[in-house]
Amino acid sequence: MKSMMKKTATLLMVCVLSLAPLGMMPVYAADVSDMQADAKELFGVEFVLNEQQALEEAGNILDMFPTNRLGYTVFPAAFGGMYINSDGNLVVLFAENVDSEVEGGHRSDYGFRGVLFQNPQLQRYVEFSYSDLNEVFERLVETLNERNELAISGRMSICRYQQNITFASVDVQANRVLIGLEVYSEEMIEGFRRYIFDSPMIVFEQREPSILFYGVVYEPYPNMPPFCCNNADICFNCDIECDCVDMVNSPCDCSEFYGIDALFSQAVNPANMIERWETRGVTRHWFEGSVGFRVAQRPPSHMPGPSTVGFITAAHVFPHRNDNVYLNRSVIGRVDDSVFNGAMDAAFVAHNNVTNTLPNGATLGTHVVPSNNNFIQGQSIMAFGQRTQFAGGTILNNNAMLPVIHPITGNRFYLSGMVNTNMRMVGGDSGGPVFTPVMHTAGIITGGIAGTSIFFTPAHRIMRDLRAERF
Repeated sequence: MKSMMKKTATLLMVCVLSLAPLGMMPVYAADVSDMQADAKELFGVEFVLNEQQALEEAGNILDMFPTNRLGYTVFPAAFGGMYINSDGNLVVLFAENVDSEVEGGHRSDYGFRGVLFQNPQLQRYVEFSYSDLNEVFERLVETLNERNELAISGRMSICRYQQNITFASVDVQANRVLIGLEVYSEEMIEGFRRYIFDSPMIVFEQREPSILFYGVVYEPYPNMPPFCCNNADICFNCDIECDCVDMVNSPCDCSEFYGIDALFSQAVNPANMIERWETRGVTRHWFEGSVGFRVAQRPPSHMPGPSTVGFITAAHVFPHRNDNVYLNRSVIGRVDDSVFNGAMDAAFVAHNNVTNTLPNGATLGTHVVPSNNNFIQGQSIMAFGQRTQFAGGTILNNNAMLPVIHPITGNRFYLSGMVNTNMRMVGGDSGGPVFTPVMHTAGIITGGIAGTSIFFTPAHRIMRDLRAERF
C-alpha cells in the first residue's frame, strides 16, 4: 500500500487571491482546563464531552492496525474511515462488498470487524475503503505531476485544467476524493476527467484559490549604502543589521547586532510577530509571520554534536537559510533551516529563550499529535496567529493538498499532506501554532482557501523532516 504521507511535488498554475480578515473572538485561558472550558463555549458542552470519548475510541481502533516497515499504518480493506459527527460522537465506516482475498494471499481485518457490533447506531456502510480513497488521492497527485509537464510544453488544453484546480482532499464522511475547481462547470469537469484524471471516487465542488498567510508591509528604503562597514563592497543599513559581502578585506564588527545579548536577551513566545525584509526597487518589503512552537533541533547524522534550541515557523515567510529574523524590528537571529516543497512548509530559527506560553497565558503542551491519521474529520482544533489571535474550528480533511507559489523560484506546486480545517485566519498568521483543546501540538498555520478554511502543516512531519523535538 502506498504511504498516505508520500512526498509529492509538482508545478501547477494557479491564481492567488487575497483573503478577507475573518476570525473568531479571542479567549483568555490560563491552563488546559480553562482552554477546555473555552472549547465547551465554542463547540458546546455536549460536543466536547462526547468528543473526548470519541477520540479515545478512534485511538483504540487505530491501535488495532499494524504499521509497515516505514512506520505507516496498514488499514484493513473493510475500514472505510471514521469521523466525529455534529454531536461529538465517533462514526465508524465499513466498506461494502470488500473481497478479503487479495493478490498475494489473505488480508486480515486485524479484528476491525468486531467493532461492528459494539455501537451499531454510530456505524455506516460506504462504497469505498479508506485505503482505496488514499490510493486514488496519491495517484491523482502523481498524475498532476505528469500532466503538468505537458502543460509546460505547450499543451494548453492541459494547462487550462491545471490552472483551474484549487484544492484536493480525501473526504472521509463523503467517502470520496474531493477536488476544488475555481471555475465549476460541466465543461471544466469533463475536461478534468478527460485530460487530467478520472475515477468513480472523485467529486467536484467550486472553491476559490488558496493563499499563503504571510503579511507584507511596505516602506521607503533608506539611501544605500550608508557607508558604515569600513567601505565594504556592499553594506546594508547598519542601524538595523550588518551584512557585508566583502568580510575578509573589509571586516565588520557585527557583535552589536549578532552577539549573544542581542540574539537571546528577549523572550520569544508562540504567535509573536516575526519579520524578514528584502528590497525591491526603492521599497523595503517587510514579510510578517508568527512564531510557532519551541523545539530542539538535532544536528545531521554526519555532523554529530549537541542539539540547538529554537522555534518553528513557516518556510514560505522565511524561505532563505541565513535570512535575518526580526522581532519588533530588531534582529533576534537567522534562519538555520528552511524547507518549502511539495511535502513541507517549515523553518527553524535558533533562539535559546523561547517559551511555551500562548498569548492568552495558556501553556502549549509538548505532546505532538503522532500522525495525520490521528486527526479525525469533525474533531475540534484551535490556533493562534499574531494577526487573528485565537481561532477555533473543526477538521475538515486530514489528507489534503493546495497549490502554492514558491516565493523564491516563482514555481507553482502542490503542498500535500496538509490538514484542512474551517478556522479562518489572515495574512501574518503563517507559522502560528495549531493545537488541540487538551493542548497537544498539532502543527503550524500555512495558508487557506479564501473566506472558508485554513490548512496547517502537521507537527509530526515537521519533527521528522527538521530533526526536531518538542520540549
